[in-house]
Order: sequence, then C-alpha cells, then structure tokens
Amino acid sequence: DHLGLLYALACLHYRPPALVPIILQGIESNVSQYRFEALANAAHSMAVLGLGDKQGGNRFNSFRGGDGKRRIIAEDLWLRRARKFRFEKVERVITEAFVRYGSIPEAGSINDWAQLAYAMTLHGMYDLRGPSGEFVLPVFLANACSGIASEKIADGMGWAGYHLYMTLYSLDVEKPEVEIPAKKAVPMEVQLKLHTTWLRNILLPAQPQGSERLQLDVDAAFKRTNTQALINCSVGRPDDEQHTIFAGHKLNPGIAFEYDYLHPIAPDTPKVSGVVAHKLRLMRHFGIYSVVVHDCFWSKLTDDQKDEQ
Repeated sequence: DHLGLLYALACLHYRPPALVPIILQGIESNVSQYRFEALANAAHSMAVLGLGDKQGGNRFNSFRGGDGKRRIIAEDLWLRRARKFRFEKVERVITEAFVRYGSIPEAGSINDWAQLAYAMTLHGMYDLRGPSGEFVLPVFLANACSGIASEKIADGMGWAGYHLYMTLYSLDVEKPEVEIPAKKAVPMEVQLKLHTTWLRNILLPAQPQGSERLQLDVDAAFKRTNTQALINCSVGRPDDEQHTIFAGHKLNPGIAFEYDYLHPIAPDTPKVSGVVAHKLRLMRHFGIYSVVVHDCFWSKLTDDQKDEQ
C-alpha cells in the first residue's frame, strides 16, 4: 500500500531515494480513489518529508579546502535551485481533497483539516486556488474549526492545535495574498486560546526533547574550536510575544544552523525536509542567516575536517 509506506517513512523521517519515486507514482495514479482521511495524511506525510513541492535540492557554497573537499554547509540559497520533484503531485492531492470534500466539514476531523492546512504551510502553498478561483486554505481552516463547539476544546487539541497555530503564525510572518481571509476563517476566540496556551500546552510537548546525533557532533566541533553557540535556541521576530520555532544552533550575530538527516534525492544532491524548509523561510523573515549541515556529507569527515568546516 503506497499510502501506508509513505506514512511509515514520514514517521521514521526516512526518505530512501530508490523507493520514493515508486510511492509517489502510485499515489498519483490512485489519488481519485482515496478517502478524505487518506488524502489529508498523504499531503501531510509528503510535506514533512519535503516531497512533491516546488523546492528542489540545495545549492552549496563552492568553497573548497586544501584537500579539494567541498564545504558541507548549505546556504538558504537552496530555494533558488532547479526543482527536482514535480509540484503537481502534492497540489493534486490537496486539490482532490478540496474539490471532493471542501464543502463537507464533517467529512473529516479537526486533525484531518489541520493537517491539510499545515501541509500547505510547509510547502508555502498559501495562495493555492480551487477550480473556480477560490482560495483553498481558508476553507480548510474553517472546516477544522467547525468542530470546535467551545474555546475550551482548544486545551485538548493536541497536534491539531500545533498545526493551526503554526499556520496562523506563518501567515502573519510571510504575508501571502490569502493572509486576511485565512485568518478570518479561524474564530478569534480560538486564536486567542491557542495563543495563550501555546508555550505550555502545545509547543513544549511538540518540540523534540534533548539533542540529536548530528546536532551533538556539530556541537562538539563548536566546543573544540571555542565557537559560542546556543543549542535548541528559540528564535522569532523582535516584536514577537512568544517564539514558535527552535534553531538547531543559534550563533551571534544572527546565524542559525539546521540539520538534515534525510537521504539525498540524488548522489550529492541533498534536499531538506519540509519542516526544515519551513523554518529556513521563517528565519529569513527574522533576519537570521540560516545554514544547513547535511549528514550525508558531514558523517564522512574526520574531526579535523569538521573543525575546519
């Protein structure tokens, strides 16, 4: 089952280059037969893995050391690289969900609708329109909130609360054309409840605790070279009341490091996950210069070479 495999890969944060094209082709061929819950899950899984969007592989600094090795730090210029995965795949899934179920809020749960909205956010597809020219995102947000009988329910939203708040915050930061109608689709009392419970009830449980292997390995290189860096540091706009994302490492002035574990989409062609891609976009608006360390390159270096990087 292509959907089952895709969901499993998203849970494992694993993107095998030989298997992914087969899965995407299978989903594209059968998308008209999927139920709403399956479409929402497929869109979310593709977004998390960074599949099927307009954003291709990363573009690297071409600096080379004395041994001829390319530096492994990728700039946020990766957004300008030629596209590798066809955008139509994820757009087809989202449009299918909108056309068949957009007018039926009860077709899915708050989690299903919020997943679709978040998938569009990760891909930067805010302004996607339906066949008649109407915006898709406000419909998904309104349907997600249609099942909220009282603002008190926001206390138990779980991941749906995270997806809704991140979508609203991203709209406020990136300001796409759909910003105002999308915000109006979420009742103000729900927005207020999400805002006041964000740190304690939503963000901290959603944020991975501790540190990851690659992150710790780079942290060790920082310490060996006496480089001051804050690990898992929250970042945001200067006037934000509270932050929504954490940088893997934060260096002053205004530099952030992120980490990519996923298999490259082709030899020496890494592509970050949708979550990291989204963070990079937001940090550009924060005035933070962000770079990505790719495990497929970093893991091949000696400690001396890592310190040089």
